[in-house]
Amino acid sequence: MGLVSVLTSWFGEMEYIAEDLGYITPGVQQLLSDSGLPGMKVLEFAFDAHGESDYLPHRCEQNSVCYMGTHDNDTVLGWLKTMSRADRRFASAYMHITEDEGWVWGLIRTGMSTASNLFVVQMQDLLELPASCRMNIPGTSTGNWQWRMLPGAADKALAKKLRSYTETFRRI
Repeated sequence: MGLVSVLTSWFGEMEYIAEDLGYITPGVQQLLSDSGLPGMKVLEFAFDAHGESDYLPHRCEQNSVCYMGTHDNDTVLGWLKTMSRADRRFASAYMHITEDEGWVWGLIRTGMSTASNLFVVQMQDLLELPASCRMNIPGTSTGNWQWRMLPGAADKALAKKLRSYTETFRRI
């Protein structure tokens, strides 16, 4: 708590998010509780057909930030290609993915419907881009941070669709 206390006292006007990814130890749980900092919930980590994940949408508490994936994750379309059949069936059933809505927007809907105070979606996923548009691959020293959004990629139709979702889930 010492470092967190120093940072929040020196930079009190800033908002912080605790990067509590991976195996959550009792010490990490205590730090989150003592500090009041929001933790992270990453939907791409949630859907394990064989276990109870801390990242499942119904486990996203209000004092958290829900992400579809982070800069270190694949795009949703890339992630789908690496999922096991069992995990994919579980995720599809859990989120009620429909053919009309599709996986990307089904995951956006799911994230927006969580209790998390904030929901974050990367532009690559809003644009429904493949794995080749991934931002970063941890453990590699080349080829990262290369993706750039093309001019005109975000059009009025996308803005209208995103606004509809954000209004539905009261995230405006």
